[in-house]
Amino acid sequence: MNKSLHEVIEESLRRFGATNSRNEVLMIGDMKYDIIGAKKTGIDSFGIYTGTAQENEHENEGATYIAYSFKELEKTVMKATLFS
Repeated sequence: MNKSLHEVIEESLRRFGATNSRNEVLMIGDMKYDIIGAKKTGIDSFGIYTGTAQENEHENEGATYIAYSFKELEKTVMKATLFS
């Protein structure tokens, strides 16, 4: 049986005991399906352009955060971690 991505995310939240801590979870993905799965699960998403997504794909799906390189992703996540 194939599960949709949001079902896989839900299962991961359950296994890690984070179902009630969704505000502390961040889905990082390089395709619109990652952003869609995160939205359906009620968690924030970080879309990163790695060459697989179409132009404006993450923006159109409503990603919470967006990066255009791994360096930018790292810098943003580290900054958020240090100041939260």
